[in-house]
Amino acid sequence: MAEATATRKKKSAGSRSSLRIVLFGPPQAGKTSLLAALALVADTQSQALAGRFHALDDDLLELKHRLANGTLLETSDEIVPYHVVFQPHSSMRAGVVLFDCDGRAANELLRQKRQLDGRDNGALGKAILGADAVILAVDASAGPHQIESEFREFDQFLKCFEHSRGKQIAVGGLPVFLVLTKCDLLARPGDSRAAWLDRIEECKSRVGKRFNEFLQHSSARGVPFGSIRLQLWATAIKRPALAEQASDTREPYGVAELFQQCFASAERFRRRARIAGRRLLVTAAGSFLFIAALAGLAVALLLSRPAPTTTKLEQDIRRFKLHEEELSPRARNQRPLDKLSQLRAFAEHKDFPNIHDEYRDYIRDRIKELEAYRIFADKLNQVPDPAEARTERELDAIRQKLDAITPPSEYAELWSQSQAMEFKQTMLKEIEAMKSELARIILGYDKLVRDGRKVLDESKKPMLPARAKKVVDYAKTLPSFETDYNKTIQGSQRIRYGVLFEFDDVRRLLKEWQTELKEPLELAASLLPS
Repeated sequence: MAEATATRKKKSAGSRSSLRIVLFGPPQAGKTSLLAALALVADTQSQALAGRFHALDDDLLELKHRLANGTLLETSDEIVPYHVVFQPHSSMRAGVVLFDCDGRAANELLRQKRQLDGRDNGALGKAILGADAVILAVDASAGPHQIESEFREFDQFLKCFEHSRGKQIAVGGLPVFLVLTKCDLLARPGDSRAAWLDRIEECKSRVGKRFNEFLQHSSARGVPFGSIRLQLWATAIKRPALAEQASDTREPYGVAELFQQCFASAERFRRRARIAGRRLLVTAAGSFLFIAALAGLAVALLLSRPAPTTTKLEQDIRRFKLHEEELSPRARNQRPLDKLSQLRAFAEHKDFPNIHDEYRDYIRDRIKELEAYRIFADKLNQVPDPAEARTERELDAIRQKLDAITPPSEYAELWSQSQAMEFKQTMLKEIEAMKSELARIILGYDKLVRDGRKVLDESKKPMLPARAKKVVDYAKTLPSFETDYNKTIQGSQRIRYGVLFEFDDVRRLLKEWQTELKEPLELAASLLPS
């Protein structure tokens, strides 16, 4: 990123009906780059965004172009709003204002040790207090001392932030995303995609553990309102050049999924805040106008309120439901047996018939869905591993079994990014990769055997050494039992050439080459003058 800064003309912060998301963090943390990458994935990763997205002004599009040509500038205004419209596949379109900020202004807020009030903290403090979601950006490639220092400041800031929201009696559960940026810089020369992803997960684990230590060792917050919900993400505005693939390194990583979750979480938080606000207004008005009636109603409610166990059950279900809503589509149905056990414990509780219809319906619907998912996943797990096939007919039979296993129609879209569906798609891709490489090996060795036999059959013709050497050299271009047995085939991270060498047709050709043709041809080729 260029070191220069960009100053933009002031723009309206937009209607209060728009969702407000603030990107916050120190200088060079990658906040502006994240916004530019969002504009890019709106065109290339709309499925991962789970909706359509477009900018309402040219500034965000300008960021995308600057990112593409390497002239992205650091933000110098205290805050810069970007207006967009997001249309999820499953709900109404929503206006969104994305606030970028000057890292120096963020540093001033991070280093202060007092509560935010929205007045003395300037436009940035006001924007954060009015946010529906906050993204805290941390450079994943920074040294451990820098990350440690930033964590101390983030910890202090989050404590002040929660207390400020608590004083305002703000609704709890504000989504805050701790985002590791520049994860492409974690890759090392020669890394495969799997090795790079492992480094990202290792960094996430290390950062998450360290940050949780800061939160646990901090003083008890103890605020009745205004709590935040912290989530950890990893992103990169481009992908590194990896050893085994020539993918487009300009394609962002994790950005579409981050903002999809961020938009969804912000919308849920806004909905909860709106409901809480209406309830507070109704309660205040009712208290003022009908205090006497409310006193009598309070006595009646006190006498007829549910037993504490019923209230505790509803609280447990509410916490479970909120946690589920924050999960990614892939994680939503992981460990179905554990979740079914917990859900059935809710359903079998003695107070379950007395709780609100909303919670009863939710528990029953989730039990039904998880039971269906478990059956779907079990069927997939019973399909033979493609690596166990020894003929192309067996591979085709495995593919037919996979094609026949489909989720129930009401869950087809919901499970499209689930772990079970990912497992199915991976096996189908492995089968295609195996069939493609099998065809190449069989054609190659069939030609090798035919050419080799022809040379030996015509051994009395002139130039035998040269003709034999041509066949031997061709053999070196084919996958070899001796050198390629443990190498993975193209298109798979798991299937090795050793699996394909066990296929009947390949074994026959390899045996014919190894036992009948290779040695006499190599001997004849050795007679060729140096």
